[in-house]
Amino acid sequence: MARDGRLTIGWINEGYPNYQGDWMAVGNVKVTYLGTTDEAATAMLEAAQARGENIMASTLGFREETRNGLGESLDSKASDYAAKCGKAESINKYCNEARETAPHYAALETAVNSFADRAAYAYSHNGISSDKNESITEEVGTVQGNLLMGTYSNEEAEQLATVYTQKAKDLIPMQVRGGLEGVGNWAANDVYLLFKNDEGIYEGNFSMNNANDLSATNTWWGNRGDLFFVDNDNFFYGSIGSPQGYIVPADTASHRLQKRYNGVQSPFQLQGGKYHVLLDMDNLDVRFQCTGEFWMDSLYCVGTLKDFDYTEDFDTWKTKAGLYPLRHTGHGIYKGRVTIEAEGDAEGQELGLLAIMSSYNSGKSEGRYASSIRTELKHGVTYRAPRSATSTDTEQSFFTAAPGEWIVTFDMNHNTLRLNRTDDPDYAEEGIREEDITWYAIGGLDGIGNWEETTKYPLVKNKEGKYEGVVKFTDATLDIAPNSPNMRWGNRSDLFFKSSLGMYLQPGTDLDNDQKFITPAKTHPMPVSTMNNSSGIRTFQAVAGTYKVVLDENNLEMQFECLEEKWLPAVYVRGTLKDFRWKHEVQADSLNVLRHVGHGVYQGVINLEEDNSTTHGKFAIKATFNDGGTEAIYNPVMDAMPIEVDGEAVPVFRYNDGGKCLLAPIGKLFVTFDMNHGWVRLTDPDNPDAIEKIGISTLPKNTQVGIYTLDGRKVYSGMSQWNTATPGIYIMVKDGQARKVLVK
Repeated sequence: MARDGRLTIGWINEGYPNYQGDWMAVGNVKVTYLGTTDEAATAMLEAAQARGENIMASTLGFREETRNGLGESLDSKASDYAAKCGKAESINKYCNEARETAPHYAALETAVNSFADRAAYAYSHNGISSDKNESITEEVGTVQGNLLMGTYSNEEAEQLATVYTQKAKDLIPMQVRGGLEGVGNWAANDVYLLFKNDEGIYEGNFSMNNANDLSATNTWWGNRGDLFFVDNDNFFYGSIGSPQGYIVPADTASHRLQKRYNGVQSPFQLQGGKYHVLLDMDNLDVRFQCTGEFWMDSLYCVGTLKDFDYTEDFDTWKTKAGLYPLRHTGHGIYKGRVTIEAEGDAEGQELGLLAIMSSYNSGKSEGRYASSIRTELKHGVTYRAPRSATSTDTEQSFFTAAPGEWIVTFDMNHNTLRLNRTDDPDYAEEGIREEDITWYAIGGLDGIGNWEETTKYPLVKNKEGKYEGVVKFTDATLDIAPNSPNMRWGNRSDLFFKSSLGMYLQPGTDLDNDQKFITPAKTHPMPVSTMNNSSGIRTFQAVAGTYKVVLDENNLEMQFECLEEKWLPAVYVRGTLKDFRWKHEVQADSLNVLRHVGHGVYQGVINLEEDNSTTHGKFAIKATFNDGGTEAIYNPVMDAMPIEVDGEAVPVFRYNDGGKCLLAPIGKLFVTFDMNHGWVRLTDPDNPDAIEKIGISTLPKNTQVGIYTLDGRKVYSGMSQWNTATPGIYIMVKDGQARKVLVK
């Protein structure tokens, strides 16, 4: 129909929307003017009627109001020219509405059907519970019914399509591959799948191959298998590399993942067993929980042994390995006898060599437990026995021991080794003697090198069966100048622990960076976890000072009690500050400095300008003087978190996000920052409350005293006469403590 003398012509792909991407070819076009006769209106109406009936008969989904309107238009009567034109126009209007709605309904139908298919697959592979599957089936039925009824608007259908597309994606499993029971080695499979739980963590179960006998068919690997994960986009996830990648049932700590697009480089290696796995793809880490142990029936010893020297050829190894077997006694503990001979006759070679082997490998490195520095084994003492990295030549790695006959106790689960003389009445004792275990603190500790392994700070078992001790952190409270070696870290230190058996202790993997940062105010028990090695270890971090530490090993909890506080003399504010806009530069008299007033509380005056995107200013607190990174930045939980003058204190968190700031009114503000408890409060700097009043003649003559104007300019040092004193409000700093004073 022409309007205002203008005719618009278009073509419709009859397969729409299923073929909406197809091309249409058009040749010559002939337009015939039918005029305004009744015959012309009838022809136009017939075309519209056919179009409308095709829409009604099609499988297109569209709104119920449109369907009702189209049906009424098709059924309406039209006898004259005007009525026919009106009916045709009404039919075309509703047809256009239907075609506009159709792609939104089609997208939602595709998304919800995909969600239903994914749910059915997950249910058939034990990825979701029966109750959840029933709930999803009901949910899908409701959406499909609403589509048939035409309940949704275009916008609602579009939004729901996005929702159900994501829900379908969330049901796509991760695949476990490797040396798994019942599937080919490293083979793709749908047997071992991990599905997202309600917390967004992929979890599931798998079983490693059980090669519990050291037989000719299992000569190479012993009872261990590779393991890695593959996602739907065919990305591979493995270990960041040896030695982290070897997992035993006792290892419940989280491990970092390495993502690769062209195959796995370093698979995890697991001791045989059944495992439950928790895979956090957001943080790229994984935890394994053993639900069924597979241990080899026996291992064997090599070294400078009677009738069996390690220098012999590999075929002889296999023949003589039975001379010194270690038999499994339960939970990864092996026992046996060995006769060690001296390594040689030369002077200084009075000790013999010993290593434990769990496979027959011509490279003589796979499955080897030994010391790369040839640690000497003493009678009755338990030592760390690390498993050699498979990619490293360790044929010369051995423990050393005095010649003679020994009882060997090897704990493969915890990587420990103990020798007892055969005449020792305790030689038959299972496991490890309690008195041999001590935990030692490692980190930024006073009097030792950073992260240096030392016995200076032990945790010893008390009468309650808990381990306790005292640690003193490196004190850097007077070393925070912008150019000092300590500018990067401020007054904080790392802390973790290592046992006399070689196990490591770290903060629980559920603790975020702020939660594992220790201040005197944090006295509640915190979860910890164990690791077999220090690769990728997480650390507590603490404000300097002296702390009592109590470890509850049974419940894997640690508690701190501060015995002596050590605080930085100052921190500074970074943000839209006048003359210091987003700068890290700090001077003694700067207006962006907050000075310590006691117990981790800092105060000072700042002058805030407008941020580019708002009429307010932005700022955060920083407790180090390095130019970059988020080290020691205290931020709110969200960017532009409002904070009002004389309002409530706002919580701030260490290491939260360097891009998040508090949003505050512009102008001069008196800032109180509590590092101990983690909050910031603003007050009016001209408020006379809590201002100490002193006279000019009573100003203290002390080199540790400094008096500053509210804009940070030093006017008095305690060494010179303050002849230019003007009554008013100032900041007085004495012995590192700051407070507002009124000079009159």
